[in-house]
This record gives sequence, structure tokens and C-alpha cells, in this order.
Amino acid sequence: MARLGRSSVLGLALLGLLWAPPSARLLAQPAPASLVADRIDYDAETETLTASGAVEILYEGRVLHAAGIVYDARNEEIRAQGPITLADPSGSVILADSGALSSDLRTGLVQGARLLIADQLQMAASEIGRKDGRFTSLYQTVASSCTICEGDATPVWALRAARVTLDDLEHRIYFEDATVEVLGLPVGYLPRMSIPDPRVRRASGFLLPGFSQSDIYGFGFKLPYYRVLGPSADATVTPFLTSKGAQIIEGEYRRRFANGGFDLAGVLALTSGLDSSAGRGALTATGDFALFSGFIADFDINLVSDQSFLLQYDYSDADRLTSEARVLRTRENDFMQLGMIG
Repeated sequence: MARLGRSSVLGLALLGLLWAPPSARLLAQPAPASLVADRIDYDAETETLTASGAVEILYEGRVLHAAGIVYDARNEEIRAQGPITLADPSGSVILADSGALSSDLRTGLVQGARLLIADQLQMAASEIGRKDGRFTSLYQTVASSCTICEGDATPVWALRAARVTLDDLEHRIYFEDATVEVLGLPVGYLPRMSIPDPRVRRASGFLLPGFSQSDIYGFGFKLPYYRVLGPSADATVTPFLTSKGAQIIEGEYRRRFANGGFDLAGVLALTSGLDSSAGRGALTATGDFALFSGFIADFDINLVSDQSFLLQYDYSDADRLTSEARVLRTRENDFMQLGMIG
């Protein structure tokens, strides 16, 4: 048995041969993998490499940290002992107790795992399986944008699903047999649903739900739906329901042009949940456009049905709303502005 000390990059031909696929072994070309560990042992008879103590493997942008690993060259499998951290170039990070992975770190199964996506969505699962570098499957999963702890701490909201599948090609997350929980209590059931991957900048679909609490309206729940309307326009529609019976619809529309753009945002209370009144709401419009000869036109319009609406539902605590429209030009030696304020 050969024994090696700690190395920052294990670029030896031996490791290259172990790590390379069969066709590459025939050519005797080391693969671009690096291994760092406190101790490394190699058994030529069984073709196994054992590494222990602060193990780090780097391969094609994927990084595995583990307490120890055993690499089986015959089966091209890495068995890792935890705590394990596996990070990929897309920004996903898997934390696990133990696991078995392919030699390229693209396929495998880990136990007692947690997955963090773009610092936005956290998932805890009994097992996480990875296939073909595209699909990640999580079993008996709890997902939330809140912190999921192993102790008694309960996230404000969570999705508890029998199975969750991440598709890195389509950039979507699919939930199967899911229950929506608020403070640990089930409030809804979803046989199937999908949301865009948080790492995607623009993709149509439901976004992460939002929860709020107020002495006025009680508990609030929002489930935004985002729609791409082309390369220069999109919209979001968000139902807002409260424990005191309010049914509110929020809407946003955004449009961009070569010389500027505008945003529209509105909210309409179908029922207020506070009294018998309905039809309360607010509308906001903002935008700016480049005109001729260096002139710029911009506007900020704010309308509301009554003074207390925005405060009651936590949209704004401003005691006065103003609207403004201007045409202005700024040059080195002069400034011109014509506007209206209301």
C-alpha cells in the first residue's frame, strides 16, 4: 500500500489514471482533478484510494469537502463520510452526512442532506439523488426560504413534499404530493406544482410564497405568479389573502423601450376583511423617457382610494402621497425643468 502526505494538488499520474474514464486510461492521460487531504493511501490490489482529514476534491468546477473518502477505481465511485459539502458551478450547495458519488461528482446519492440554492431557497431531505448532471431528486423534503433547523425551531412557512425534482436544463423545481405549512400547521395541499429556479433571472411561473402578520389584518399569505411577456415586458399577479377575510389582488406590469420605460403597480381589495367595504385600492405609475436635444421626461403618479388603505395592509406608512410629472434637461452650464406636482 502506498501512502502519500498532504498535497495541494494531487497531479500524480496515479491519481490521473484512477480518475480518468476507461478510454482516457488507455491513453494514460491524467484527468484534470485535484485532491487535498491530510492522509492519502492507495491499495494497488483493490484499486482503491482512501483519503482522510479535511478532504477536498475539485473537478470541472464542482467541489467536494468531506471528512474522508474511498475511491473505487473499478466502479468509478466515491464513497464519502460526512460532514459533506458539495458545491457546483451553478451556485447550489448540498450538505450531507454521507453519500456515494460518481467520479465526476455529477451523479450520486447522499443521506441526511440539505440543499441551499442561491442563498434563497433551503431544502432538507432524507436523501438527495443526482443524475446525469441535470436532475436532482430530494425525498421526504421540507423546503422554505426561512432557515430550516434540525432542532425544534419551526420556519414561518414551509412546503413539505414527498419528492422534489430540480431540472438544471429547464431551470424549474417540481414538487410532488406537497403540503403548505405555516408555523408548522398544514394549511393547504398541492398534488403537483412547479416554480422557477431562484437562480433564473426571468422565467414564467409561481414564485416563492410570502407570509406576513399584522395586528390589523391578522396573518397574510401571498403567492406571486410571474409572466414573461417578451424580451422587454413582464407582469406579476399576486393574490393576497388574510386570516380576517381580506381578498386582495396585486398586479405589476413592466415595459422597456429603446428610449426608456415605465412600471405600473396596482392593488384592489375585493373584500377588505375589516368591514363590508369593497373596491378599495391604489395605483402607482413611474417611468422616464429620453426625448430630443438632451431632454428627459419622467413621472411618478400615486393614487389611492382612501388615506388608511395603504397603512392598514402594510403597503406604505406615508401620511401624504404626491404625484409628479416633469420635463427636464441638464447640461454643463444650465438646467431647465418644467413640471407639475399634485
